[in-house]
Amino acid sequence: MAPKTPKKLTPKEELFVAEYLISLNASDAYRKAGYKGKNANVEGHRILTKPYIQAAIGKAQAERFERIKLNGDDLLRRAETVLMADARKLTSHHIGSCRYCWGVDHHFQWKTEREWLAEDPEKEPNGGFGYRITNKPNPNCPECSGLGEPYTVFADTDDIPEDVAVLFEGVKETRHGKEIVMASKQAAFDTLAKHHNLLITKHELTGKDGKPISHDMKVSAKVVMVPPKDESVVEVKKIPKGEGE
Repeated sequence: MAPKTPKKLTPKEELFVAEYLISLNASDAYRKAGYKGKNANVEGHRILTKPYIQAAIGKAQAERFERIKLNGDDLLRRAETVLMADARKLTSHHIGSCRYCWGVDHHFQWKTEREWLAEDPEKEPNGGFGYRITNKPNPNCPECSGLGEPYTVFADTDDIPEDVAVLFEGVKETRHGKEIVMASKQAAFDTLAKHHNLLITKHELTGKDGKPISHDMKVSAKVVMVPPKDESVVEVKKIPKGEGE
């Protein structure tokens, strides 16, 4: 059963809850809800820990799970599958032969006669035909020194097993070519670690060289000697003319 919300939320609090459900980040939700406090980390956490805010978040999450027919156990199982999936079955990196590895006398080797005619028919195909990048590099190749040429293979997503398909999130075009978008293993690890209380942050403060912090305070001061004021009364007598001579 979803927890009840005992208190009516303000418009900003409703927006805070909505934004928190998206990012699960209190400081980010605090800013996007329109709050203007300077310390979003502290203020966001303060709002998040209010009991009626927690109740509103719990109610919204329960309603979401009901709509999509998922529960916490389903999400944890998915996170575990993502974490344990072998990404090499989705995309893999290989080293194959270069064009000179297996050509006759290590001359440039063409794939087929058609390729040669289309590219450079005036040049004699001294290296012959039959180049395949999937062949292993020739350790005695004078061109690549046996290091070969790297190439990448993308799996056919129609053929990958379910425990690998969970990683696949699409393909995007970049200036360097196609790139497979995969689910984040780090995010899956963080989810599982938090669930099992494995990400407990402990802060230990020490002094210099690992020694205990010293709380002794040394104060230096400049002492200036000021002579005391003479508080005695000086009596001035008028001396008649002629007596002091």
